[in-house]
Amino acid sequence: NSRLWQVACSPGGSEIASASSSGEIRIHSFSSGSLQRTLRGHTSDVRTVVYSPDGTLLASGSFDCTVRLWDAETGSELRKFEGHTELVSSVVFLPDGKQILSSSFDGTVRRWNIDDEATGGEILHSQTSAIWCMCTSQNGRLLAFEDDGGRIQFGDISTWEMKELRIESNDPIRSLAFSPDDTYLASGTEDEIIRMWNLETRAEVRTFKGHIDFVLSVSFSRDGLQLLSSGGTGDRSIRQWRIDTGEEIRQ
Repeated sequence: NSRLWQVACSPGGSEIASASSSGEIRIHSFSSGSLQRTLRGHTSDVRTVVYSPDGTLLASGSFDCTVRLWDAETGSELRKFEGHTELVSSVVFLPDGKQILSSSFDGTVRRWNIDDEATGGEILHSQTSAIWCMCTSQNGRLLAFEDDGGRIQFGDISTWEMKELRIESNDPIRSLAFSPDDTYLASGTEDEIIRMWNLETRAEVRTFKGHIDFVLSVSFSRDGLQLLSSGGTGDRSIRQWRIDTGEEIRQ
C-alpha cells in the first residue's frame, strides 16, 4: 500500500528501480517483473532514484534529508551524503558518473563527489522556496529546476549560465523533462496541465490537458515524438501524448 514516488530504468534496460513511501528501493526485472533486490537504509520515504550512466550505481534521495549511493548489483549502501535540511526532491548523475546533483525543499542544489563523503556538499544554487523538481538533459549538459518565482531556470551545467522560462501559473512545478535532442522542455504542474517549451525561443508551444490531479512526472519517448505522464493521488493515471498536436493517445 506504499505510495510510488519515482521509477528509473537501468541504462541497459534490464531492470527497473522504484522509490516509494515504504523507505525502500526495490529493483525488478524489466522482462519478468520479478523482484530482484530490496535496498534498505533510508529512514523515511524515498522520493527519487536514478542509475549512474554505466548502470553500476544507484543514487537516491529521501524525506530523511539524505542522498545515498548504492551498488546496483549487490544492493549494498556505499555512501550517505548529509547536508540538506529538508527532503531531497531530485537526484541526477553528471555524465562522468563521478558526481551527483541533488535538489531539496531547503531551496538548494548541491553537488556531491561519489568518492567523498564530506558533509554538506557544494552548494551550486540557493533560494528561499522549496525546489520540487530538477532534471538534466540526456547528454548531461543542461539542467532545469523551478526557482523562487515559480519560473523555470535552465542552462549549461558547466558554466551555470541560466535562462528563464515564465509560466502562467501560481501552482508549483512538480516535474520537468528535456526532449532527447534538447529542443524542448516539458513541465508538469499542480494545475493539472503539461506545458512544452521551445528552449531556443523560450516560448510555450504546446499544452496537454487531461489529468484530473497534479502532474507527478513527465518524460519523452526515445524518438522524442511522444510524452508520457503520470498523475497524482486523485488521478493515478499514466497518459501518452503526441507532442506535435497535444492529442492524448491513450491512458
